[in-house]
Amino acid sequence: RLGLAGHPGLRVLAADAVPHNLELLSLLVGERGHTVITAGAGVEALQLTQQDDFDILLLDLQMPRMDGLAATQAIRAAALRDGRPRVPVIAMTASVLDAHRKAARAAGMDGFATKPVEWQALSQEIARVLGLAADPADDSPAPAGGRVLHHAGALQRWAGNDSAYRAALARFGHEHPRLPP
Repeated sequence: RLGLAGHPGLRVLAADAVPHNLELLSLLVGERGHTVITAGAGVEALQLTQQDDFDILLLDLQMPRMDGLAATQAIRAAALRDGRPRVPVIAMTASVLDAHRKAARAAGMDGFATKPVEWQALSQEIARVLGLAADPADDSPAPAGGRVLHHAGALQRWAGNDSAYRAALARFGHEHPRLPP
């Protein structure tokens, strides 16, 4: 379960151009008994919403070719044209600027969640957008303090999956070889 009190499995579409972000969302949401379909671009998210039904969409604001704002507008227009129900959309972004929140609302998005993903905050936003009771037992990572890597907090963010967490760290190290160890 999502950690959302009294709600069965959801069908979630997550769109983000960064594979690590999709991997993390899939792990966090999927481990809680929900189906996660991923898209690497806004155009792909638009196509998937026209082919399948979802309970909620998690769209990154900054994707190439069609960002989350344009994708939301296109999804809303296509649903209206085709007589499909309006699916709630949560903006996913590393930005905390009020201007981005306003732009998300103006594009027709229903919620806003920041990255890196904090499970407790995301599940509460999903519950709010869907009008469900949030489960107060949701977990949240311990604060990192002054450390560069907080292993326990990071492991918790990766849903306790140590091998997935270490694989993600290894990929990051490989992709950024000039960073200090």
